Amino acid sequence: MISNQWNWSDFGLVGDNSGISFEEIEQIESILDIKFPTSYKDLVHYANPAYIEIGCFDYDLDNEGSISDFFPLTISYDHDSVLWHSTNNEHVPKDMVPFARDAGDFLICFDYRESKLKPKIIFLDPFSQDLWIVSDDFENFLKILHA
Repeated sequence: MISNQWNWSDFGLVGDNSGISFEEIEQIESILDIKFPTSYKDLVHYANPAYIEIGCFDYDLDNEGSISDFFPLTISYDHDSVLWHSTNNEHVPKDMVPFARDAGDFLICFDYRESKLKPKIIFLDPFSQDLWIVSDDFENFLKILHA
C-alpha cells in the first residue's frame, strides 16, 4: 500500500518504470526483520534507484549534507544495493540500514536501534563511525530536503 502523499516530480524525480514491486519490498523487509517507512516504499516503487535533484539537508546545526544517490532496493546482494550495505558492511552499526549516500560516501541510514517500525534518519561517517540525527522519521526527512 502506498501513501500517495508525495509528488516525486517536486524532488526533480521522473518515474521511469524502474520501481520495485511491493511484494519484493516485503521480502526485503522480512530478510532484514524491519519495516520500511511507507513513503520510502512509495519512492522505490516509483523509481528504483531514485535520483533526485532536491536532496540537500541540514544536520548538526551548521552543516549541510546532500543525497548523491539512493541505493537500489533489490532482493539480491549486489554491490551497492541496500541489502549489500546492510549486511556486508563492517562500517555500518547493527540495526542501521543505509539507503543513500552523499558525494563523500557518508551514508544516509534508517536507524532501527530504538524501533523496528519507525526509524530515525541518521547521517553516518562510515570511516570514523560519527553519526548525526537528521530527522525523527522519513516523512520529516522528505520535508526538510531543499535545493
